[in-house]
Formats: sequence, C-alpha cells, structure tokens
Amino acid sequence: MPERVAVIDFETRAARDLRKTGVEAYVECPHFRASCLAWCFDEGDGVDYPVHGWDILQSPFRGAWFLALQQHIRDGGAVVAHNARFELTVWRKLRERDPDTWPELRPEQLHDTMALARALALPAKLEHVAPALRLPFRKDLEGHKLMLKLCKPKPQRKKADKGKIEWNEAPADLARQLEYCKRDVEVERAVWRKLPPLIPVERETWILDQEINDTGVYVDEPAVRACLAMVQQEQERLNSELFLLTDGYVKTANSAAALRAWLLVHDCVLPDLRKGTVDEALSRPLPPDVRRALEIRQECAKAGTAKLGAMLHGLTPDGRIHGLFEYHGAGPGRWIGRRVQTQNMVRTPETFGPDQAEDVFGWLALQ
Repeated sequence: MPERVAVIDFETRAARDLRKTGVEAYVECPHFRASCLAWCFDEGDGVDYPVHGWDILQSPFRGAWFLALQQHIRDGGAVVAHNARFELTVWRKLRERDPDTWPELRPEQLHDTMALARALALPAKLEHVAPALRLPFRKDLEGHKLMLKLCKPKPQRKKADKGKIEWNEAPADLARQLEYCKRDVEVERAVWRKLPPLIPVERETWILDQEINDTGVYVDEPAVRACLAMVQQEQERLNSELFLLTDGYVKTANSAAALRAWLLVHDCVLPDLRKGTVDEALSRPLPPDVRRALEIRQECAKAGTAKLGAMLHGLTPDGRIHGLFEYHGAGPGRWIGRRVQTQNMVRTPETFGPDQAEDVFGWLALQ
C-alpha cells in the first residue's frame, strides 16, 4: 500500500442519463461539465490533512494546493477514489480539453475503495460501506439529493422550451455541492485507511479490468438500428393482433392493467404480468384466445431486445461501448455485466436454420 496518496472526488453535470450511457458516453455529451473537484492527501500517518475544493463552474481559481495535486499525479503518485473509473474517465476528458491543467492520470496510479470493499464482500456504495465498517464518517445524504438536482438539466415545462438546456446553478447550491463533495473525500479517506489493499493477483486483475473497459466492445451501428427497426415492426404487428384479439380493449402488450382486466373477464386471474407469473399460467390449460394474449405479452416483453437500445445509448465516437464489466461485482469475485449485459446474450434457438438466416439478411439488405 503506498504511503502517500491523493484522495479525489468529482461532481459533474450533463444532459445524458449516466445510468443508461455509462460514464464513457456520458462525458461525450456536449453539455458535460465538471462542477467541482475535492481532494486531500493522506500520508499514511493517521493525520487528517485538510480537504481542498475547487468550484470549477464558478471560479477559474484553483489554489496552491491544486498545484500540489498536479505535481503528485505527474510524479506517478497514487490516487484513491470510490468507483475510480468515474474519476479516471472525467479526468481524461478534462485533460483532453485542457492538458496544461490536467496531467495524465494512468489506471495503474489508481486505487478504488469500491473494489477494496467488494473484494471483502462489503457493500459497494459509499453510504453503505462506511456504516458497515463502523466509521464515524457518514455520507452527506442531504447533499446527495442536491447533487442529483444539479447534475441534470431543469425539466422542460413548455413546448417552446424544447431543446433548450437550462441548469440549476444558484451560487449557494453550487457552494453546498462542493461541501458535499469534500465530505465524500473525508469518507473515502476513512474507508481507504480501514480496508486492506488488494492482494497482488487481484490488483493485477483490477488493472486488467480497466484495460478491458478502455478497449470496449465494437458495435455495428447500422446493423443495430436495422434490428431495432425489425423489433419495432414486429411489436406493431403483435400489438395489432392483441388489439383485434381483445376487441380493442387492450391497445398494446404494455397495457398491463387493461390486459389483466381482460384476462379476469376471461376467468384468468393473475396477480401480475411478470415473466415468471405468465410462464406459470402458460403451463396450464387455457382457452386459445387467453393463451395467445399471454404469448403476445411475453413476446413484447423480452429483455433481449432492450440490449439494442442500450448499445446505442452507450455508443462513443470510436464506435464502441465501454465500461460493460464491473470488477468483483458478484460475491464469489466474478465480473458482472452493466447495461448491455454481454455475458447474458440470448441464445440462437436450435430450430433457427440457414433459410431463416437468409430471410433476416435479405430483410436487412432492403433497408
């Protein structure tokens, strides 16, 4: 474990949904900005050195302590963050815009307190891992609520405002957000001190994880868009069939309340329309129209097709999606998938033959 580390934390804003896009596509948003940065040094001596902050949106002034952070990173010094891939990606984007201010930060310099927690089967989120470790520090939950308001555009209330981006940026709120960010750094420093480092083989695996996520997965965008068009075409056909089957009572397969009411009238009582519930119902003898209505519901609710939209949401200018794997996401230590879930792709049915493949390629060629 390095004796001297810098603990850092960013707050940001953008017009994209981070949960849908992943951080790599999030920072490519034209409206992406780093709102503030908080950092401190830990010398390994147990002294709580002061936490510094830079309100990037409100002031170009960085302060002398930022020069110390710059030099620490230029010298290859260790950097600690919670969910460090976010900080790494944000730092890289800022360096792309202003390399004089933001020196190169390499993955091997980083230590991720989220990874340290997960390696011990502790909660991943900062607000949960600190209480689990019985630390005196707690995440600022009120500040967290404010951050969620500041990190995305104001709701558009009028049609005339469509396409116009406005932000919540009252100076007092931005100053409060910086204090929240500084508190996160205090909590992260306490977590860092408490948790043991990754053993060498796991440390190497974590660095490899950064390389894998940096490389990403190539996406054939025209093919994905063509597949989405096919999905939409098939859903429209199925919804039309369901509309006729129910004499217009159920307009789409997503109309769960209407479909359950129609099923009730036809003596099929279901507590919900989740996959397991519908599968169980289909295993029983049912009237043909009820069976077909449930089959349509299942066809339209398949999760596999949602991957297509997730691919486009996460697409970056290099034609790839990044950050799809999360180190030690499951208790036994294996990776978990994010967004596209490439580890859980739908299998091709055994009945799918060459003739059907030719039909699909023929349809694509006509688009």
